[in-house]
Amino acid sequence: MGPPAHPAQGDPLRLDSETTDPSGVGSPPEFAHVELVELARGGDRSAFEELVRVTSGDIYALAFRLSGDEQDARDIVQETYLRAFRSIRKFRGEASFSTWLYRIAANCASTAHGRRRRVRLVSIDTDPRCAELPADPDPDALASATVERDRLVTALRSLPLAQRTVIVLRDIYGLSHDEIATELGISGAATRVRLHRARRQLRAAVVPEPARNSDPPQTESGPTPRSSRCGASRQWETTPVRCEDVAELLPGAVDGSRRVDRRTVRHVTTCLRCQAELARYHGLLRRLHELRSYRPDLPPGLIGEVLDALDASATRRTVRSALGGRRLVYGGGAALGVLAIGVTVAMAISRGGRTGRLGI
Repeated sequence: MGPPAHPAQGDPLRLDSETTDPSGVGSPPEFAHVELVELARGGDRSAFEELVRVTSGDIYALAFRLSGDEQDARDIVQETYLRAFRSIRKFRGEASFSTWLYRIAANCASTAHGRRRRVRLVSIDTDPRCAELPADPDPDALASATVERDRLVTALRSLPLAQRTVIVLRDIYGLSHDEIATELGISGAATRVRLHRARRQLRAAVVPEPARNSDPPQTESGPTPRSSRCGASRQWETTPVRCEDVAELLPGAVDGSRRVDRRTVRHVTTCLRCQAELARYHGLLRRLHELRSYRPDLPPGLIGEVLDALDASATRRTVRSALGGRRLVYGGGAALGVLAIGVTVAMAISRGGRTGRLGI
């Protein structure tokens, strides 16, 4: 029969409690939207307009982080709410209303970028509309926090749009890999690859690795004291774990979404260099989560523009409905006319058949 099957290898590298819930950082109270959403789904226009006022700041912040340009962000916000207004009856509540809007906004940003096919040279970190950090009694701490935030947003802006979209939605707004993949029209594996690359680039730009001495990287080897392992498992257990291999795994494993083998976990717990690298990724994710709380100021007049666009859309729908009704009436009248002519001709033919001539 052989030895019983041993459990699957692997343990997650989890974050500390401060960085395990990106969706909870700076999130608006979702319960406040429930009643408005239900009214809007029932056709209450004023309820949807109130949802626009409540959520527009967060949606604009997301649009601005994805586009890096105020005018593009304004266009994305308008298109987001127009699409949401047309589809609100289809919202089933499987995700929160805010998450649903984030997904629509990400899709609108991707569409806008594909339509323009150009990269704007506007830096988010130098834009005066970006909200400042809350007042801090320590000027040195405030200056340091501002410098770190500026470095982070600059690094975000330098990422390719495909990577920037995934890391913003995942690490700032807390969307799942499946939600991101659905809205961007890519696979879950592609989402993870883009996130992995984006985190690596941000870590290198925001938390640069200090200079190291020439000591060789630490490795771990030695057989596991379990006689029940097969020969292949024993050979695998004695393969050295290199710090370079751990560094390659950390961007995907730092939030617990990717499992790593137990040898790697043991190596990290004993290797100061890998512990420092893991701490850098912890710090990066913590800063990304905190960035959710700092939003660019909502441009004046944007809410009014969105509401005007909704009015125009509703008017167009009313006109199309009216024209469709008229076409139906005209078509029905024409059909009745043709039917009447046909009846008249049939009656004439019938009379002609009896009298030997057409009685028209």
